[in-house]
Amino acid sequence: MINDDLPPIVYISGGAFGDFINQLGIISENYYKTGRKGILYLWGDRFRYGPDFTFKDTYDVISTQKFIKEYKKHNNEPYDIDLTSWFIDSRHLLHHTHWYNIFKNAYNLEWGSHPWISVPIDTKWSDITLINVRQERFGTEVDYSKLANKGKLVFIAAEIGDYNYFKQVTHLDVEYYKPLSFTDLCIAINSCKLFVCGISAPLAIANALHKSCVICLINPKDTTNNFYLGIEKHLPGINFKI
Repeated sequence: MINDDLPPIVYISGGAFGDFINQLGIISENYYKTGRKGILYLWGDRFRYGPDFTFKDTYDVISTQKFIKEYKKHNNEPYDIDLTSWFIDSRHLLHHTHWYNIFKNAYNLEWGSHPWISVPIDTKWSDITLINVRQERFGTEVDYSKLANKGKLVFIAAEIGDYNYFKQVTHLDVEYYKPLSFTDLCIAINSCKLFVCGISAPLAIANALHKSCVICLINPKDTTNNFYLGIEKHLPGINFKI
C-alpha cells in the first residue's frame, strides 16, 4: 500500500543517459514494493551534454513522477542506494543478458512491471511513425523499406548527423525533427503511432513509457543486443521486426 508519510529512500544515479533513464525504473518499482518515494540525486560526468544541462533538461519530467519526492544535483549528500552499482554487482551478466535480469540480480525487484515515466499525449503525433537510430549503432537487422507503408515518417533526434546517415543508407524520404527538450522528446514518443528505434536513450524512454516499439538490433555479433534480447517477456510492446 502506498503511504506518502513513509520516509523516502535516497538514491544516487548517473549515466550514460540511457542507463540513467532505465535506472529510474528501480525507484519506481521500489515505490510500488515499499510505498516509499525516492529522493534522487543526479551525479557523474558520463552525460553527453554534462550533468548541469541534463539535470535542468530532465527536471520537469522527473520531479513530477509520483514516485519522486525530490530531484536534486548531488553535493556529497548521503544516500541509501547507488543506482549505478549494477555495473559492479551484475558485472558477470553484462552483455550476456537483458536489463530485467541485470536489475533483478542487483536490486531484487521486478524492473519494468510498471511504467516509470508519465507524460501527456499530443495528438499532432498520433498518425506519425517516429524513427531514431544513431549512426554508431545503426541497426542492420531491420527492413527499413517497410516503413514506407506505415504512413508519415519523422526522424527524431538531437543530432542531425544521425538523420543524414539514416537517409543516406535507407534512401527513405523522411522529415527531421529536433526535440525542443527532454519533455518534448518524451511526449512525442508517448504520442506517436509507432516508434522505431535503435539501442540508445530514446529507446530507454520508450521502455519507461511502456510504448510499443520496434527495436533495431545491431550486427548480430555485437553483444549490446543482449541488453534487449528476451526483454519482451518483461516489457510490453517490444518487437524486433517491422
